Amino acid sequence: MYIFKINNLLFCKTKVFLQ
Repeated sequence: MYIFKINNLLFCKTKVFLQ
């Protein structure tokens, strides 16, 4: 679950960066 949390956070950051 920890890895998933980090991955999700990274995904959100990338999403914001692309926007």
